[in-house]
Amino acid sequence: MKTLVHCAGVINPLDPSYMEKSTIGVDEGKIVEIIPGHMEAGEGQEVVSWGEYFVVPGFFDCHEHVTLDSVAEPPSDDEAGVVFALRAASVCANFLRQGVTTVRDAGARGAYNIMIKKAMKQGLFEGPDLFTAGHRISRTGYTKWAVCLEADGPETLRKVVRQEEKRGADFIKLMTSDVMSGKGSPYDPTYSFEEIKAAVEEAHDLGLKVGVHAYGGEGVTRALRAGVDSIEHGSLLTEEEAGMMADRGAFLVMTYMPTYDAVISPKTSPAVKEKARMMIEDYQETLPRAKEAGVRVVCGGDSYGFSPVLEASALIKAGFTNREALAALTVNGAPLCGMADKGLIRPGFKADLLALEGNPLEDIEALERVRGVIKGGGVVGIGE
Repeated sequence: MKTLVHCAGVINPLDPSYMEKSTIGVDEGKIVEIIPGHMEAGEGQEVVSWGEYFVVPGFFDCHEHVTLDSVAEPPSDDEAGVVFALRAASVCANFLRQGVTTVRDAGARGAYNIMIKKAMKQGLFEGPDLFTAGHRISRTGYTKWAVCLEADGPETLRKVVRQEEKRGADFIKLMTSDVMSGKGSPYDPTYSFEEIKAAVEEAHDLGLKVGVHAYGGEGVTRALRAGVDSIEHGSLLTEEEAGMMADRGAFLVMTYMPTYDAVISPKTSPAVKEKARMMIEDYQETLPRAKEAGVRVVCGGDSYGFSPVLEASALIKAGFTNREALAALTVNGAPLCGMADKGLIRPGFKADLLALEGNPLEDIEALERVRGVIKGGGVVGIGE
Protein backbone atom coordinates (compact mmCIF):
# COMPACT_ATOMS: atom_id res chain seq x y z
CA MET A 1 0.00 0.00 0.00
CA LYS A 2 1.47 3.33 -1.05
CA THR A 3 -0.99 5.61 0.78
CA LEU A 4 -2.44 5.31 4.28
CA VAL A 5 -5.48 7.48 5.00
CA HIS A 6 -6.00 8.01 8.74
CA CYS A 7 -9.55 8.98 9.75
CA ALA A 8 -11.93 9.23 12.71
CA GLY A 9 -14.39 6.85 11.07
CA VAL A 10 -15.30 5.14 7.78
CA ILE A 11 -18.94 5.47 6.71
CA ASN A 12 -20.32 3.17 4.03
CA PRO A 13 -23.90 4.06 3.03
CA LEU A 14 -24.99 0.41 2.84
CA ASP A 15 -23.51 -0.72 6.17
CA PRO A 16 -25.61 -0.60 9.36
CA SER A 17 -22.73 0.85 11.39
CA TYR A 18 -19.45 2.64 10.76
CA MET A 19 -15.84 1.82 11.63
CA GLU A 20 -14.28 4.18 14.16
CA LYS A 21 -10.65 5.37 14.01
CA SER A 22 -9.45 3.55 10.91
CA THR A 23 -6.77 3.46 8.23
CA ILE A 24 -7.74 3.12 4.58
CA GLY A 25 -4.96 1.60 2.50
CA VAL A 26 -4.78 2.82 -1.10
CA ASP A 27 -2.61 1.63 -3.98
CA GLU A 28 -2.79 2.36 -7.72
CA GLY A 29 -6.02 4.30 -7.29
CA LYS A 30 -7.87 1.48 -5.53
CA ILE A 31 -8.78 0.76 -1.92
CA VAL A 32 -6.70 -2.20 -0.79
CA GLU A 33 -7.58 -2.62 2.87
CA ILE A 34 -9.42 -0.99 5.79
CA ILE A 35 -7.62 -1.46 9.09
CA PRO A 36 -8.81 -0.59 12.63
CA GLY A 37 -6.72 2.13 14.26
CA HIS A 38 -4.11 4.41 12.71
CA MET A 39 -1.45 2.25 11.07
CA GLU A 40 2.11 3.59 11.11
CA ALA A 41 3.66 4.25 7.72
CA GLY A 42 6.39 1.97 6.48
CA GLU A 43 9.14 2.68 4.00
CA GLY A 44 7.82 4.31 0.84
CA GLN A 45 4.34 4.87 2.27
CA GLU A 46 2.60 8.24 2.47
CA VAL A 47 0.13 9.20 5.20
CA VAL A 48 -2.92 11.40 4.61
CA SER A 49 -3.77 12.76 8.06
CA TRP A 50 -7.55 12.97 8.23
CA GLY A 51 -7.54 11.67 11.79
CA GLU A 52 -10.22 14.06 13.03
CA TYR A 53 -12.53 13.63 10.04
CA PHE A 54 -15.13 11.07 8.98
CA VAL A 55 -14.62 9.57 5.52
CA VAL A 56 -17.43 8.92 3.04
CA PRO A 57 -17.38 7.98 -0.66
CA GLY A 58 -17.14 10.78 -3.24
CA PHE A 59 -20.44 12.36 -4.27
CA PHE A 60 -22.28 11.55 -7.50
CA ASP A 61 -24.06 14.46 -9.22
CA CYS A 62 -26.35 12.41 -11.46
CA HIS A 63 -27.97 15.19 -13.49
CA GLU A 64 -25.72 17.99 -14.58
CA HIS A 65 -24.83 20.20 -17.55
CA VAL A 66 -21.18 21.22 -17.16
CA THR A 67 -21.22 23.54 -20.19
CA LEU A 68 -24.41 25.36 -19.18
CA ASP A 69 -24.71 28.52 -17.13
CA SER A 70 -28.29 28.78 -15.84
CA VAL A 71 -28.01 32.59 -15.58
CA ALA A 72 -25.70 33.85 -18.35
CA GLU A 73 -26.81 34.53 -21.91
CA PRO A 74 -26.02 31.56 -24.19
CA PRO A 75 -22.99 32.09 -26.45
CA SER A 76 -23.23 32.34 -30.22
CA ASP A 77 -22.27 29.35 -32.35
CA ASP A 78 -18.89 30.99 -33.07
CA GLU A 79 -18.20 31.50 -29.37
CA ALA A 80 -19.65 28.24 -28.06
CA GLY A 81 -16.54 26.05 -28.20
CA VAL A 82 -14.31 28.42 -26.23
CA VAL A 83 -17.00 29.51 -23.76
CA PHE A 84 -18.13 25.95 -23.04
CA ALA A 85 -14.56 24.70 -22.54
CA LEU A 86 -13.64 27.51 -20.13
CA ARG A 87 -16.92 27.19 -18.26
CA ALA A 88 -16.61 23.41 -17.94
CA ALA A 89 -13.03 23.69 -16.66
CA SER A 90 -14.15 26.08 -13.92
CA VAL A 91 -17.27 24.07 -13.05
CA CYS A 92 -15.39 20.78 -12.88
CA ALA A 93 -12.67 22.23 -10.64
CA ASN A 94 -15.35 23.54 -8.28
CA PHE A 95 -17.07 20.16 -8.24
CA LEU A 96 -13.89 18.44 -7.08
CA ARG A 97 -13.36 20.95 -4.28
CA GLN A 98 -16.94 20.32 -3.22
CA GLY A 99 -16.39 16.56 -3.13
CA VAL A 100 -18.19 15.61 -6.34
CA THR A 101 -16.00 12.94 -7.94
CA THR A 102 -18.51 11.68 -10.52
CA VAL A 103 -20.80 13.74 -12.77
CA ARG A 104 -23.47 12.38 -15.07
CA ASP A 105 -23.91 15.09 -17.70
CA ALA A 106 -27.45 14.93 -19.09
CA GLY A 107 -26.88 16.69 -22.39
CA ALA A 108 -25.15 19.66 -23.97
CA ARG A 109 -25.71 21.92 -26.92
CA GLY A 110 -23.56 20.61 -29.75
CA ALA A 111 -22.58 17.58 -27.61
CA TYR A 112 -19.64 19.62 -26.30
CA ASN A 113 -19.75 17.61 -23.07
CA ILE A 114 -18.27 14.63 -24.92
CA MET A 115 -15.36 16.81 -26.03
CA ILE A 116 -14.92 18.04 -22.45
CA LYS A 117 -14.70 14.44 -21.25
CA LYS A 118 -12.04 13.68 -23.87
CA ALA A 119 -10.08 16.80 -22.87
CA MET A 120 -10.04 15.70 -19.23
CA LYS A 121 -8.85 12.23 -20.19
CA GLN A 122 -5.99 13.90 -22.06
CA GLY A 123 -5.04 15.70 -18.84
CA LEU A 124 -5.87 19.20 -20.09
CA PHE A 125 -7.70 19.97 -16.83
CA GLU A 126 -8.87 18.19 -13.69
CA GLY A 127 -12.42 17.26 -12.90
CA PRO A 128 -14.79 14.52 -11.81
CA ASP A 129 -15.24 11.36 -13.84
CA LEU A 130 -17.77 12.31 -16.54
CA PHE A 131 -20.58 10.08 -17.81
CA THR A 132 -22.11 11.97 -20.72
CA ALA A 133 -25.29 11.93 -22.82
CA GLY A 134 -24.12 14.03 -25.77
CA HIS A 135 -27.15 15.88 -27.17
CA ARG A 136 -30.54 16.15 -25.56
CA ILE A 137 -32.92 14.64 -28.12
CA SER A 138 -36.33 16.28 -28.62
CA ARG A 139 -39.18 16.42 -31.10
CA THR A 140 -39.18 19.21 -33.66
CA GLY A 141 -40.44 22.48 -32.19
CA TYR A 142 -39.88 21.47 -28.57
CA THR A 143 -39.85 24.40 -26.12
CA LYS A 144 -36.06 24.14 -25.69
CA TRP A 145 -35.37 23.01 -29.25
CA ALA A 146 -32.39 25.38 -29.57
CA VAL A 147 -30.32 23.30 -27.11
CA CYS A 148 -31.55 19.93 -28.40
CA LEU A 149 -31.09 17.67 -31.39
CA GLU A 150 -34.52 17.45 -33.03
CA ALA A 151 -35.70 14.06 -34.28
CA ASP A 152 -39.14 12.72 -35.20
CA GLY A 153 -40.43 9.24 -35.98
CA PRO A 154 -39.15 5.82 -34.86
CA GLU A 155 -36.64 5.28 -37.67
CA THR A 156 -35.14 8.77 -37.37
CA LEU A 157 -34.77 8.26 -33.63
CA ARG A 158 -32.98 4.96 -34.20
CA LYS A 159 -30.52 6.70 -36.51
CA VAL A 160 -29.96 9.57 -34.07
CA VAL A 161 -29.24 7.11 -31.25
CA ARG A 162 -26.65 5.39 -33.45
CA GLN A 163 -25.07 8.76 -34.22
CA GLU A 164 -24.88 9.64 -30.52
CA GLU A 165 -23.17 6.34 -29.76
CA LYS A 166 -20.73 7.01 -32.60
CA ARG A 167 -19.90 10.44 -31.09
CA GLY A 168 -19.00 8.79 -27.80
CA ALA A 169 -22.15 9.25 -25.70
CA ASP A 170 -22.32 7.07 -22.58
CA PHE A 171 -26.13 7.19 -22.43
CA ILE A 172 -29.09 8.65 -24.32
CA LYS A 173 -31.23 11.56 -23.11
CA LEU A 174 -34.77 12.01 -24.46
CA MET A 175 -37.16 14.87 -23.71
CA THR A 176 -40.51 13.10 -23.24
CA SER A 177 -42.27 15.92 -21.33
CA ASP A 178 -42.32 19.69 -21.64
CA VAL A 179 -39.96 21.78 -19.49
CA MET A 180 -41.04 23.57 -16.31
CA SER A 181 -40.65 26.96 -18.02
CA GLY A 182 -42.64 25.87 -21.08
CA LYS A 183 -46.04 27.24 -22.05
CA GLY A 184 -47.67 23.84 -21.69
CA SER A 185 -48.11 21.55 -18.73
CA PRO A 186 -45.18 19.45 -17.45
CA TYR A 187 -47.61 16.53 -17.76
CA ASP A 188 -47.77 17.01 -21.55
CA PRO A 189 -46.03 14.16 -23.43
CA THR A 190 -43.80 15.12 -26.34
CA TYR A 191 -43.04 11.74 -27.92
CA SER A 192 -45.28 8.81 -28.84
CA PHE A 193 -44.77 5.41 -27.24
CA GLU A 194 -43.56 4.04 -30.58
CA GLU A 195 -40.90 6.74 -30.88
CA ILE A 196 -39.61 6.21 -27.34
CA LYS A 197 -39.64 2.43 -27.79
CA ALA A 198 -37.56 2.66 -30.97
CA ALA A 199 -34.95 4.86 -29.27
CA VAL A 200 -34.77 2.61 -26.20
CA GLU A 201 -34.44 -0.59 -28.24
CA GLU A 202 -31.64 0.89 -30.32
CA ALA A 203 -29.82 2.28 -27.28
CA HIS A 204 -30.05 -0.98 -25.35
CA ASP A 205 -28.82 -2.92 -28.39
CA LEU A 206 -25.77 -0.63 -28.32
CA GLY A 207 -25.28 -1.12 -24.57
CA LEU A 208 -26.46 2.38 -23.62
CA LYS A 209 -28.97 3.34 -20.94
CA VAL A 210 -31.75 5.86 -21.63
CA GLY A 211 -32.82 8.68 -19.34
CA VAL A 212 -35.88 10.82 -20.04
CA HIS A 213 -36.79 14.35 -19.01
CA ALA A 214 -40.25 13.88 -17.50
CA TYR A 215 -42.21 15.01 -14.47
CA GLY A 216 -45.29 12.78 -14.46
CA GLY A 217 -48.25 11.65 -16.54
CA GLU A 218 -47.94 10.21 -20.04
CA GLY A 219 -44.37 11.44 -20.46
CA VAL A 220 -43.42 9.07 -17.63
CA THR A 221 -45.75 6.14 -18.29
CA ARG A 222 -44.96 5.91 -22.01
CA ALA A 223 -41.25 5.99 -21.20
CA LEU A 224 -41.52 3.31 -18.53
CA ARG A 225 -43.57 1.05 -20.79
CA ALA A 226 -40.86 1.52 -23.42
CA GLY A 227 -38.18 0.36 -20.96
CA VAL A 228 -36.22 3.51 -20.09
CA ASP A 229 -33.64 3.32 -17.31
CA SER A 230 -34.25 6.60 -15.49
CA ILE A 231 -36.77 9.37 -15.02
CA GLU A 232 -35.04 12.74 -14.76
CA HIS A 233 -36.88 15.11 -12.36
CA GLY A 234 -40.04 13.03 -11.78
CA SER A 235 -41.54 15.46 -9.28
CA LEU A 236 -45.15 14.63 -10.20
CA LEU A 237 -45.09 10.84 -9.87
CA THR A 238 -48.25 9.07 -8.76
CA GLU A 239 -48.23 5.90 -6.65
CA GLU A 240 -48.91 3.88 -9.79
CA GLU A 241 -46.01 5.50 -11.65
CA ALA A 242 -43.65 4.95 -8.69
CA GLY A 243 -44.73 1.31 -8.64
CA MET A 244 -44.04 1.00 -12.37
CA MET A 245 -40.56 2.45 -11.83
CA ALA A 246 -39.77 0.00 -9.03
CA ASP A 247 -41.08 -2.98 -11.02
CA ARG A 248 -38.91 -2.03 -14.00
CA GLY A 249 -35.83 -1.06 -11.98
CA ALA A 250 -35.86 2.54 -13.24
CA PHE A 251 -34.02 5.22 -11.26
CA LEU A 252 -35.56 8.48 -10.06
CA VAL A 253 -33.06 11.30 -10.64
CA MET A 254 -34.20 13.99 -8.22
CA THR A 255 -33.25 17.57 -9.13
CA TYR A 256 -34.37 19.62 -6.16
CA MET A 257 -31.85 22.45 -6.60
CA PRO A 258 -33.25 24.07 -9.79
CA THR A 259 -36.76 24.01 -8.35
CA TYR A 260 -35.56 25.62 -5.13
CA ASP A 261 -33.49 28.15 -7.10
CA ALA A 262 -36.50 29.10 -9.23
CA VAL A 263 -38.44 29.96 -6.07
CA ILE A 264 -35.76 32.15 -4.47
CA SER A 265 -34.31 33.80 -7.59
CA PRO A 266 -35.47 37.39 -8.29
CA LYS A 267 -35.02 36.69 -12.02
CA THR A 268 -37.69 34.00 -12.13
CA SER A 269 -40.97 35.01 -13.77
CA PRO A 270 -44.09 34.84 -11.56
CA ALA A 271 -45.54 32.01 -13.66
CA VAL A 272 -42.42 29.84 -13.39
CA LYS A 273 -42.01 30.72 -9.71
CA GLU A 274 -45.52 29.44 -9.02
CA LYS A 275 -44.81 26.21 -10.93
CA ALA A 276 -41.62 25.78 -8.90
CA ARG A 277 -43.43 26.26 -5.58
CA MET A 278 -45.92 23.61 -6.60
CA MET A 279 -43.12 21.24 -7.60
CA ILE A 280 -41.40 21.59 -4.23
CA GLU A 281 -44.68 20.59 -2.63
CA ASP A 282 -45.07 17.80 -5.18
CA TYR A 283 -41.61 16.42 -4.37
CA GLN A 284 -42.65 16.05 -0.73
CA GLU A 285 -45.47 13.80 -1.93
CA THR A 286 -43.51 12.04 -4.67
CA LEU A 287 -40.44 11.10 -2.63
CA PRO A 288 -42.35 9.11 0.03
CA ARG A 289 -44.12 7.27 -2.80
CA ALA A 290 -40.77 6.43 -4.38
CA LYS A 291 -39.36 5.26 -1.03
CA GLU A 292 -42.42 3.14 -0.27
CA ALA A 293 -42.30 1.53 -3.72
CA GLY A 294 -38.58 0.79 -3.46
CA VAL A 295 -37.42 3.09 -6.27
CA ARG A 296 -33.68 3.81 -6.32
CA VAL A 297 -33.25 7.57 -5.90
CA VAL A 298 -30.22 9.63 -6.94
CA CYS A 299 -29.62 13.40 -6.95
CA GLY A 300 -28.51 16.05 -9.44
CA GLY A 301 -27.90 19.80 -9.50
CA ASP A 302 -29.00 20.43 -13.11
CA SER A 303 -26.53 23.34 -13.66
CA TYR A 304 -27.91 25.36 -10.73
CA GLY A 305 -25.16 24.32 -8.34
CA PHE A 306 -25.01 21.01 -6.51
CA SER A 307 -25.88 21.16 -2.82
CA PRO A 308 -25.55 17.78 -1.08
CA VAL A 309 -27.19 19.19 2.06
CA LEU A 310 -30.17 20.64 0.18
CA GLU A 311 -30.79 17.38 -1.71
CA ALA A 312 -30.29 15.24 1.40
CA SER A 313 -32.50 17.50 3.52
CA ALA A 314 -35.35 17.19 1.00
CA LEU A 315 -35.04 13.40 1.19
CA ILE A 316 -34.94 13.39 5.00
CA LYS A 317 -38.00 15.65 5.16
CA ALA A 318 -39.76 13.08 2.95
CA GLY A 319 -38.97 10.23 5.36
CA PHE A 320 -35.55 8.98 4.26
CA THR A 321 -32.93 8.30 6.93
CA ASN A 322 -29.58 10.12 6.91
CA ARG A 323 -27.96 6.91 5.69
CA GLU A 324 -30.48 6.53 2.85
CA ALA A 325 -29.92 10.16 1.86
CA LEU A 326 -26.15 9.56 1.83
CA ALA A 327 -26.70 6.52 -0.41
CA ALA A 328 -28.68 8.70 -2.85
CA LEU A 329 -25.65 11.00 -3.07
CA THR A 330 -23.11 8.20 -3.48
CA VAL A 331 -23.52 4.48 -4.11
CA ASN A 332 -26.97 4.64 -5.75
CA GLY A 333 -25.44 6.54 -8.65
CA ALA A 334 -22.83 3.90 -9.45
CA PRO A 335 -25.07 1.42 -11.34
CA LEU A 336 -26.83 4.27 -13.16
CA CYS A 337 -23.43 5.40 -14.44
CA GLY A 338 -22.19 1.88 -15.13
CA MET A 339 -19.44 2.24 -12.51
CA ALA A 340 -19.62 -0.89 -10.37
CA ASP A 341 -16.33 -0.09 -8.60
CA LYS A 342 -17.39 3.30 -7.20
CA GLY A 343 -19.61 4.59 -4.41
CA LEU A 344 -18.41 2.47 -1.48
CA ILE A 345 -15.31 2.31 0.72
CA ARG A 346 -14.38 -1.32 0.28
CA PRO A 347 -11.34 -3.24 -1.00
CA GLY A 348 -11.27 -3.26 -4.80
CA PHE A 349 -13.28 -0.06 -5.14
CA LYS A 350 -11.89 3.13 -6.66
CA ALA A 351 -10.43 5.40 -3.99
CA ASP A 352 -12.79 8.38 -4.26
CA LEU A 353 -12.87 9.61 -0.67
CA LEU A 354 -14.08 12.70 1.20
CA ALA A 355 -13.02 13.97 4.62
CA LEU A 356 -16.00 15.48 6.45
CA GLU A 357 -15.95 17.58 9.59
CA GLY A 358 -18.66 15.78 11.51
CA ASN A 359 -20.64 12.57 11.16
CA PRO A 360 -23.38 12.94 8.50
CA LEU A 361 -25.35 10.08 10.07
CA GLU A 362 -25.88 12.38 13.04
CA ASP A 363 -25.58 15.83 11.41
CA ILE A 364 -26.54 15.95 7.74
CA GLU A 365 -24.99 19.42 7.33
CA ALA A 366 -21.58 17.75 7.68
CA LEU A 367 -21.99 16.89 3.97
CA GLU A 368 -21.03 20.47 3.14
CA ARG A 369 -18.07 20.58 5.51
CA VAL A 370 -15.68 18.89 3.09
CA ARG A 371 -12.12 19.22 4.38
CA GLY A 372 -10.30 16.94 1.97
CA VAL A 373 -10.81 15.13 -1.33
CA ILE A 374 -9.12 12.09 -2.82
CA LYS A 375 -10.05 11.09 -6.37
CA GLY A 376 -8.72 7.89 -7.87
CA GLY A 377 -6.18 7.64 -5.05
CA GLY A 378 -4.74 11.13 -5.57
CA VAL A 379 -5.20 13.99 -3.11
CA VAL A 380 -7.08 16.77 -4.88
CA GLY A 381 -7.41 19.52 -2.32
CA ILE A 382 -9.15 20.87 0.72
CA GLY A 383 -12.74 22.12 0.73
CA GLU A 384 -13.48 25.60 1.97
